[in-house]
Amino acid sequence: QLWRVMERSQLLVQIVDARNPLLFRSADLERYAAQLQPPTPCVLLVNKADLLSTPQRAAWASYFTEQRIDFIFWSAAAAQAELDDELRADKLDAAAAGTKLVANRIEDERHRLARQGGRAVDGSEAEPAGGGVGGAEADADGRVPDGGEAEGDGGGGLSSGGDGASAASAAAARGAPTTAILGREQLLGLLRQRCPEGATAADGTRVRTIGLVGYPNVGKSSTVNVLVAEKKTSVSATPGKTKHFQTLHVPDMRGLLLCDCPGLVFPSVAGSKAQMLCDGVLPIDQMRDYIAPVRLLCSRLSPDDLLQAYGVRLRSDEEREEDPDAPELARELLIAHAISRGFMTATKGGPDESRSARIILKDLVNAKLLHCTPPPEGASAAFTGPRASAGARKPPAQPTASRYLQKVKADYEAQEHTGACFSGRKGTAALGTPRGVQWRGAESAQPDRLVATGPKPAVPIEHSA
Repeated sequence: QLWRVMERSQLLVQIVDARNPLLFRSADLERYAAQLQPPTPCVLLVNKADLLSTPQRAAWASYFTEQRIDFIFWSAAAAQAELDDELRADKLDAAAAGTKLVANRIEDERHRLARQGGRAVDGSEAEPAGGGVGGAEADADGRVPDGGEAEGDGGGGLSSGGDGASAASAAAARGAPTTAILGREQLLGLLRQRCPEGATAADGTRVRTIGLVGYPNVGKSSTVNVLVAEKKTSVSATPGKTKHFQTLHVPDMRGLLLCDCPGLVFPSVAGSKAQMLCDGVLPIDQMRDYIAPVRLLCSRLSPDDLLQAYGVRLRSDEEREEDPDAPELARELLIAHAISRGFMTATKGGPDESRSARIILKDLVNAKLLHCTPPPEGASAAFTGPRASAGARKPPAQPTASRYLQKVKADYEAQEHTGACFSGRKGTAALGTPRGVQWRGAESAQPDRLVATGPKPAVPIEHSA
């Protein structure tokens, strides 16, 4: 699918996640595109740029400029929100225009009845002759015929939309600020400017084909839907939703063709399975080991970030050093989150760590837990400084999981003074029972079932011949 997209495209657009652009960028693909005949230019489309602050975008912009990487900051979610607002405004305008049209018709009917005089009182206004005279008088007075005003409004809206698109394209051609997040019209104008002309279509139009490639779950299908201004491709939070490449024409820009490629994981020297889960490359619902990605998540985020997101308090390093038997930070986070949400397993009745791990990792992918990687030149102050939170939560008086961990430790230490009581078989043979070992206090041990006391009743035994 990738090679077919590259063969058809005159411009290759790599879509990357703004939170870690270099992880999703493939330098080998750019070198291969440069070796083609003719060479295919490449553009790095940094999606989800609204998650970065202006100083963070400035840091990445300076790095891309030093490395001579052609880049564009873009946000498919913000552009889709703008399209939804415009569509909502158009519906309100259409409703207002319809209301105005009805009011004009009522006004015309009143003028017609006033000219007809006494005939309207007798109910003769429904006669065809009267309607024809009324319509002719309305035209003679210079009034707009029925439906003419609505058509005029629609034509004016289309012409104004075209002027706005041309103005946005001209602004994009002059060059936008490097840290600015482009809108839909600006992005289309900039891509059309940088894309060479391709083959000639049947109607004589030179078609420019733009190929969109990238990792799974970076926003390729969302970008296509925004540029086409219509939902043409299915969008899902699960990576790998798009299975085959498809070509779509941009309706309001003639001669521009988009080619959407399925998400591909390009070969990379670094990167573990835990890292790909945290970055949304692999589907979270299919993971087996959840401790490794949660451990990586805890290394990326601070305890205050987890407190503001979930309201859970984790033990400090000093408190953890005082208790050598305490679980690691990743397990403590899962236990605290499960206890605070009431997630318990049905078998043992303990915290459901697997369910909490999936929820927390999905929140990391969906930017509820925000982590942005700085450029490799060095950690910038824009990435390492404290984050401003709207409503800061007050931390609990004690760690969230401390009470549960203390109970588990107390139960474990109490086993030194307890014994195993079996009814029936003894020794190692009792370990094979379905119920397993039943731990009770040695002094107040009770049998597993009631046992009758007293002499055994005589039971007649019948022998068959």
